[in-house]
Amino acid sequence: MVNTLGNEQRNKLKISHSAPILVIAVISIEAIFVFGMKILLDRSEQDLQQAERSGRIVRESQNIIIGLNEMNQAVRDSAWFKSKKTNENFDRLKEEINRSLEILDLDISNSQESRFALTNLKRDLDEIVAHCSAYHKRFSKNESENLVEALQAEVDTFQSIMSRVLSHNQELLKEQKFLLSLQSSSQIEQRRKLKEFLTAALIVNTIVISLLTSIFAIRLTRKVNRLLENAKRLKEGKTLTLKLGGDDEIAVLDQIFHDLSCSLAASQRTEAAYFENAVDVLGSISQSGHFTRVSPSCFSVWGYSQNTLQGRSFIDLTVEEDQPIVVNFLSKAQQDGQPYSFETQVKRANGKVIQTLWTIKWSLDERSFFFSAHDVSLQKDKDDLLKASAERTLQIIQAMPVGLFLASKDGHFNFVNTALEELLHYSETELGGEEVSRVFSLPGAQLGHQIQLPNFEGNSLEITATDKNGWTRYVEFSVRSISFEDSECYLGLVVDTTQRHELQLMRQQFFTMITHELRSPLASIRSHIEMSLMGINGQLNAAGERGAKNSLTTIDRLLKLIADIIDSDKITHGAFKIQLDSVSASSVVYSAANEIRSLASNRGISLVLNLIDINIRADQDRVVQILVNLISNAIKFSPQNSSLTISTIKADSCVRFEIIDQGRGIPEDKLDKVFHKYTQVKNTDSYQGAGSGLGLSIAKELVEAQAGRIGVSSALGVGSVFWFELPIS
Repeated sequence: MVNTLGNEQRNKLKISHSAPILVIAVISIEAIFVFGMKILLDRSEQDLQQAERSGRIVRESQNIIIGLNEMNQAVRDSAWFKSKKTNENFDRLKEEINRSLEILDLDISNSQESRFALTNLKRDLDEIVAHCSAYHKRFSKNESENLVEALQAEVDTFQSIMSRVLSHNQELLKEQKFLLSLQSSSQIEQRRKLKEFLTAALIVNTIVISLLTSIFAIRLTRKVNRLLENAKRLKEGKTLTLKLGGDDEIAVLDQIFHDLSCSLAASQRTEAAYFENAVDVLGSISQSGHFTRVSPSCFSVWGYSQNTLQGRSFIDLTVEEDQPIVVNFLSKAQQDGQPYSFETQVKRANGKVIQTLWTIKWSLDERSFFFSAHDVSLQKDKDDLLKASAERTLQIIQAMPVGLFLASKDGHFNFVNTALEELLHYSETELGGEEVSRVFSLPGAQLGHQIQLPNFEGNSLEITATDKNGWTRYVEFSVRSISFEDSECYLGLVVDTTQRHELQLMRQQFFTMITHELRSPLASIRSHIEMSLMGINGQLNAAGERGAKNSLTTIDRLLKLIADIIDSDKITHGAFKIQLDSVSASSVVYSAANEIRSLASNRGISLVLNLIDINIRADQDRVVQILVNLISNAIKFSPQNSSLTISTIKADSCVRFEIIDQGRGIPEDKLDKVFHKYTQVKNTDSYQGAGSGLGLSIAKELVEAQAGRIGVSSALGVGSVFWFELPIS
């Protein structure tokens, strides 16, 4: 059981893991070897350091003895020679003795005997140095009367103390000499051990590395050989050997080979199924041009069975006029090894000729042509239909009465239709590749900026165009991006508005004319008639006064008509200014009623006001104008001696104004037309003084310009209710 578990663990061990394990094993052995060497070297280093310390102790001890003798000699010299050099020499010797003593204090071991000997030595040195210093001072100052006796006493005392110093120094050196002898034998032993250790480590290292390498190589070689065998079998299409056990890289690769073998088998089955069930005719042709294999679809496409085509010449199936083309493509495919596609006509078994798209490729290994043949007869018919449709579309584009063009994103013509050619007097060839800004005055072009058509997309521009003859045309210009032939381009629409522009100029001239040539003279005539009625130009008789008053009425109606025409035009062209503000609903009704009261009185019509005190958001003057138009309209169609009610009602977030009359009413089929321009309920109304048909239209446009609504309800023979709503302030 233990062996089985061991085998399983080895099988699970990957090669990528085996190599690191081998390296780790070798590194571990080397680490042990290095660690052992480090221990031996550390010991040798310690012995060497101890030997150095012992040598320093011996050397410094000797230096102290020598320094003491030289100090004693310096004391004697100071007795005979009084010089600065003698004093400096004495001081130097004291410093050297103290320095040597400090070194001894650092290097002496912590053993009790050594420290005790060093303490005694320090005491003796302090005593002898003090002795020498005292005599040196004494001799330097000539304080001794009997110099010889003083010298003899100094020598005796020095020798007495020196004997103790030498005794303690010997005790100190005794241990150091012993340590030096031990270190010498230890170093010899350490070198022997180091040599033996190096030899043993080298032998063990060589054995372990050889063993591990052999195991790794044997295990790897066995699996690689199995893998090579499976690779060979896979190439030959044979069944692979049993899978390698384990999870290592070679086992994984062997598993991939087995999976690949299964995939190839499945692919071969799929290929066979595709070949057997293909809609197109598939197969191979020998180098001599004879069928060697044909798919079953040959019967449905060509009407021939597989057995009939087997060994038959491929060229015989094609019509005679296409055979040189087929032979040429076969030759080219065999020469360069590239696939080629071509169309040719094939004779079916029933004698019918069909158009077929062939794709062939020469295989040098198989020494055969592989082919697929697709029946494109139906597709060709579709292509012909598409071509005819494209031609019809082009004809429609060319026949359109507006200009069309295609241009690139940076604004260069690619195509123009006939209408644009006729508008600009340029041919498509002349405009091809030219900038759109060459003929159209696009914004920014005059400043020399690069024109980008996306900047104008979605906008309709009123601009000018310059034709080939230099004439300026007014056009409406718009573009939209489209995808054409896998690239982005822009479709432009150009409408000639020159006539519209000229009509606009005529309209402006007309309104200038009616303003200055009609309204001003009419106002002057009105003033003259009023002066006549006042008797300034002489008294009028009754007939003359009636005629003058009728003339005033006619002139007022003409001035009102002119004012309505001008107001309607301003509203239509956005020139009518609306100033919204908070306005009292009742005040605007009172203002309108005061303006219209005389007209109502002339017809015997009473005005009834039912008002609420509330503010609206509107233009006060325009609301008065709306009310005047609606009230005057109601008065015109109300019977004499009747009443007309004006009401204001709060309706949700709006105020509703209602003008209720007792007139003849409006037919139901006319209700949705009363607010149209120049519309009369009856054709005779305009001739009976009912008005121009612009008052209600102007009222509607003014109400809507102030975010309101307007409408009417009516019943024939009962009356009408004109109403409009404006938002509450």
